[in-house]
Amino acid sequence: MTNQHVLPPIETVSPPEPETPQKREWIGKAGRWAGGIILAATAMTAGGLTAIEFGPANHIDIAGVDVSVKPKLGQDYTQIDGAVKRPEHTSVLGKPIGLKIDGDWNKLAPSDKTIRQDLNQMFDDPAPEIDRIESAAKNYLLEKGAAGAGGVLLAGLLIGSAVRIRRQHYDALSDDRKEFIDNYNRGLRKGVALAGIIAVGSLYATAGGVLAHHAHHEVVGSPSLNGTPLEGTEVSGLAGKVLPFFSLLEPKSTFYDDVSKNLEATLKNRPELKKDDDSVVFVVADDFEDVNGMARQVGITAKDLKADFIGLTGDLTFAGNQLETSIIDTVNHYSDDTPVEFEPGLHDTSAIVNTAEDRGWQVGDNKIHDIAGLKILTTADPRISEVGQFGAGDKLRDPDVSLSQFENDIAKEACDEHPDIIIGHDHLALQPAAETGCAPAVIAGREFDQLPIQSFTTDDGTSVEFTAGSGGGHKTTNPNPGRIQNPATYEIFKVDKTTGVLRYAVVTVNPDAAVSISEMSDLAYLGNDMAKVTSAIQPETATN
Repeated sequence: MTNQHVLPPIETVSPPEPETPQKREWIGKAGRWAGGIILAATAMTAGGLTAIEFGPANHIDIAGVDVSVKPKLGQDYTQIDGAVKRPEHTSVLGKPIGLKIDGDWNKLAPSDKTIRQDLNQMFDDPAPEIDRIESAAKNYLLEKGAAGAGGVLLAGLLIGSAVRIRRQHYDALSDDRKEFIDNYNRGLRKGVALAGIIAVGSLYATAGGVLAHHAHHEVVGSPSLNGTPLEGTEVSGLAGKVLPFFSLLEPKSTFYDDVSKNLEATLKNRPELKKDDDSVVFVVADDFEDVNGMARQVGITAKDLKADFIGLTGDLTFAGNQLETSIIDTVNHYSDDTPVEFEPGLHDTSAIVNTAEDRGWQVGDNKIHDIAGLKILTTADPRISEVGQFGAGDKLRDPDVSLSQFENDIAKEACDEHPDIIIGHDHLALQPAAETGCAPAVIAGREFDQLPIQSFTTDDGTSVEFTAGSGGGHKTTNPNPGRIQNPATYEIFKVDKTTGVLRYAVVTVNPDAAVSISEMSDLAYLGNDMAKVTSAIQPETATN
């Protein structure tokens, strides 16, 4: 045998598969889609940035002053009227965002001493208004950013639709007509394309400028503001005399800070007061009359107990002036926007009522409201005091509804609808409704101290009337919006859904900042059918 060399088989390589027109078309279409998506996303982002930079400022009302709020991308400080600067700012993806705030601050220099004291409280505790300013800034970024991006998207869709419709018409033409149109529109197409490139380029250039912008200012606090709530603020010009005015009237008070700490500690030790699945909890207060610090405590209580709502039974302010409305923001801020049922009292003018509605409060209208499963008849006192307008006496809230007509209307509504609870301001004005026995519980105020609980029994049932003391700690009709001089009280109510029992506890804040909460006491039996069930509880006389 002879050795034979065997050659390996020759490996053949197939030529690449030729690219078909269909594949080329698919690749081109995919590329166009990808490019279009990238262009749309970046153009919408550029539109949002441009709108944020050039959009009109958002406006909010702070103590009757129209304040404009506008975020400024790239600014690492907050600027007020160009003359006041604070180092506060936020950052998003490493980009600082400051604020530009403007307002007619001269309105915050009223001649009335009482209102000046009230505004001084606002400067001592600016957290509620700062919260509203921050919310306005966040809303601005969302609204203007969405509007700018949406505007670019809408413009793109409209242009795309117009091109598509034109293309459909063009494809339906004969070849000679297409050639004629192509020749006729050649210059126009070049002009439109150039205009589009310029427009898109300008949009990207503007957005790039917004992103590249950086405004830095080293804030140097004015020495005259040391030791005041405005410490660390740099002021110049007239603003340096106007804005610090109230804070310089007296040192910052920490009294209500101490009360808040004591209140939270006391509530922590009373878990039975907190809302659970089998209960309804609400907090009621009357007669703040501008005591912003006590409004804060009521808000904290509602938040800590996870209350279903807050019932404010009137006299929120003293003069009913728009400058006093910051107390509304205080309640919302510290209660974490717990729903508020507001029953206007004599000192609550249309300015106060309108602002309360604007802030989302439900204002008493002498009708039944379904609140957390309870039928509650909320009322508005038919009178308005004219003391805030330097007058004397009262005027009717509605010229066609006198006090006696109001009393008759509420009593009739109670017996027609059989609410679980009636809430209002003046216990004397609601007593005729209580005397009908048609509502198990009537909760009111307009007294400096809590009155003994009254019970009324008729064929329609049994009503108890609970009259609260002053939530602002007042002992006279003279306003005192600062630190309380006397014990201030408000109430926590809890309804057991299973038994229908309504119970209450009284919160007392003392002038030394101590806080106490009474043991819970039975007040009334709401039952399941208010037209048939009478009170099963004989209320004890309660004193403050």
